[in-house]
Amino acid sequence: MNNSNPLNPDYLAYGAGHGMVTGGIITFGGGVALYQRGVVIGALGVSGDSSCADHAIAFRMRRLAGLDAVPSGVAPDNTDNIIYAQEGTAPTGFQQPHCFPSDLTPAQVENIPQH
Repeated sequence: MNNSNPLNPDYLAYGAGHGMVTGGIITFGGGVALYQRGVVIGALGVSGDSSCADHAIAFRMRRLAGLDAVPSGVAPDNTDNIIYAQEGTAPTGFQQPHCFPSDLTPAQVENIPQH
């Protein structure tokens, strides 16, 4: 997706590319792959809050839909759940910085409250 509409730097100069699309795409967290029998069949993205909250909603909705058979994830529990960088350190690899102090922990994301 990152390369589906790449930025054309030739249009950045003042006045260049007037009336033309410079391209560019913004990638942000909050989506998860949908799995059926361990195979990716699509994706679910949520946008409307922080990437941390969007991830929690998408992760839970996927679980409720029964499309969460992740064959091998990068999170410590072999899922594709969110992995937070330690406070005060820059994220590396698949880590995500905390959005807010009220972010759900990975365990809280996996626990869907019963009503």
